[in-house]
Amino acid sequence: MKSFAFALLAVLGCGKSDSKDNNAAPAAGQPAAAAPTAAPAAAPPVADLDPCSLLTADEVGKEFGKTVIAKKEGRHQCEYRLDPAEAQKALEELEKGGAAAIAKSGSNFKMPSAMSSMLDVEVSIKRDAESEDEIKKMYAKIAAGLNGNLPEVHGVNNTIEAGKDIPNVGDWAFTTQVASVDMGAVASTRGRLLEARQGALRLTLSVTVAPDPGADKLDTQMGDLARLAVAKMK
Repeated sequence: MKSFAFALLAVLGCGKSDSKDNNAAPAAGQPAAAAPTAAPAAAPPVADLDPCSLLTADEVGKEFGKTVIAKKEGRHQCEYRLDPAEAQKALEELEKGGAAAIAKSGSNFKMPSAMSSMLDVEVSIKRDAESEDEIKKMYAKIAAGLNGNLPEVHGVNNTIEAGKDIPNVGDWAFTTQVASVDMGAVASTRGRLLEARQGALRLTLSVTVAPDPGADKLDTQMGDLARLAVAKMK
């Protein structure tokens, strides 16, 4: 923060002074110059905004119907994950029934959702000047090199695919497919990115979720969260 303030002062020309000129005595018959008015304290740079302040754990949990906990990862990134206490509770309930109960249920046995579900949401903010078109081209370039060398095996679908523009989120926002895995009744997972800009700040929202809700629904959920986050970046 201090280096940013000094840089700002230098740009404005406020950090330069000439002690000889500043301390020169007033000419005879002239009133003494008034002391310069102190400049107001500079506001903290928006890039130092705590990423965990953009979304609460309750807001993320409500959007996905889960109980999540938040953890700050570095200076400009916050991660939200499922509360491990729920999975532990489900495991204890499963153990109470024992192997006999599982065997009795046979093909009707279903893994408790608290154990089969996964949710990893990452929010990061940075200051840059990359345009929407530049970021989209970057992802397209990565996709061109990656997707052609990644056959659809073991249920893994093509990665890095263009998503869609998300309306009413900052200056612009769009999603990008990262990857999806569909192994039928065993497991299904989807990961997507949302990039958005609000002024000089760029928001990146990354979500990996299981079971897979589908691209359209996940885009809607990510858009809802991005609107909440961007509103606090203004």
